[in-house]
Amino acid sequence: MSCGKPRGLGPALVITLTLASSVSLAQQPQQLPPEASFTAGRQQVLLEVARTPAQQSVGLMYRTGLDPNRGMLFPYSPPRLVNFWMKNVPFGLDLVFMRNGVIQGITAAAPCRRDPCPLYPSPGPVDQVVELAAGRAEALGLRLGQSLEIRPHSSPSSLQDIKERP
Repeated sequence: MSCGKPRGLGPALVITLTLASSVSLAQQPQQLPPEASFTAGRQQVLLEVARTPAQQSVGLMYRTGLDPNRGMLFPYSPPRLVNFWMKNVPFGLDLVFMRNGVIQGITAAAPCRRDPCPLYPSPGPVDQVVELAAGRAEALGLRLGQSLEIRPHSSPSSLQDIKERP
């Protein structure tokens, strides 16, 4: 494939082909490696880390489910107010909003079946959000005000590195 204009194709057709391929790629679930974890009771939960704005905007979209001992971590630096939605996530999630390692809020988020999707706001500025399968926060005994230590998992990076990578 070359970067030049294909022969016999007008600009409108080239744009249409580009958009069609972008849409099909955008509807694929992202699979990030588990780079962090936390332990609650005797359960270890492995977390994929969505660092970049692109990774965070896709999150768990287009997946068919989430293992009970898996989740996704969204780090924010500096702490900020955030909103989550369930667009293209066909199963419920628990959103665990944290600041400085302390749980600030836990919200059950239902799948969005039609537009517009509701927003699930953080209860205040947060520096981390953990998404878990629906009902998992309660099953793990997570509660408001609880400290939850998120650590690097099988990675040479430090927790500070997990929090601050772009």
